[in-house]
Amino acid sequence: MNISMGWTHHACVNGIKKVTRRNWSDAYATRFKRGSIHTISDKDFRYGGKIIGRIEIIKTPYREPVSQIPASDYVKEGFKYLDQHPYLLSSKFQTDLKKHGMKTMKDWFAKWPGYETPFVVRFKILSITNEAKAELEKRIKQSA
Repeated sequence: MNISMGWTHHACVNGIKKVTRRNWSDAYATRFKRGSIHTISDKDFRYGGKIIGRIEIIKTPYREPVSQIPASDYVKEGFKYLDQHPYLLSSKFQTDLKKHGMKTMKDWFAKWPGYETPFVVRFKILSITNEAKAELEKRIKQSA
């Protein structure tokens, strides 16, 4: 099974992202168990996504109301990293932020538009592809 990291994939490549939240059905979430290993991609395969690495689920996914998200997950979601490196956000996601009246990932973290009680997926990164590392290095150099 694969999990698309979408606009936070750079935080995965950097090794910072440790959790993701998903609006999965209960049936779909049962496919992810503690100890299971999965690929991660930079975006959905339907849109040209590429595998960027592998993760291990460290806790069976569970539902958590947005109102109860711990503040420490701002870092673990990779949002602080993206606030520090906003040039890594896609123009589409920057448009989404503005559409919701937000400017930063901290704003997004505080509200989670479109989410009420998502599944929390905690994981550790096992490997990242050399191609993904090279792409991140290139983006960082281009921004300098």
